[in-house]
Amino acid sequence: MPVEQRSHDTSNGSLPYLFSPVSDNAKQPAPLVLFLHGGRDRGTDLNVLLKWGLPRFVDLSNSLPYVFAAPQIPGEQTWADRADCYSAKLSENYCPWRKKKDWV
Repeated sequence: MPVEQRSHDTSNGSLPYLFSPVSDNAKQPAPLVLFLHGGRDRGTDLNVLLKWGLPRFVDLSNSLPYVFAAPQIPGEQTWADRADCYSAKLSENYCPWRKKKDWV
């Protein structure tokens, strides 16, 4: 199932991200896989994340037993600058149907 390109607004600016929902035939709640890229993949082009690794695998897969999200930070920032973007609060935004807060 190809990944979707989305954006999430935070107090630190907009954060683009790749997203793939859990397969339609999932019988139970699904975990969230949050992929944080390395320094060379920073920028504003989400297609850079699809060239290799886990984002490429997810994009080429038919269906998966987990929710996948891969945010991309701007070139001038680090993950430490965007700590608010991968907190439990953001995970809730990726998975609004979650019932248990302690899964993150």
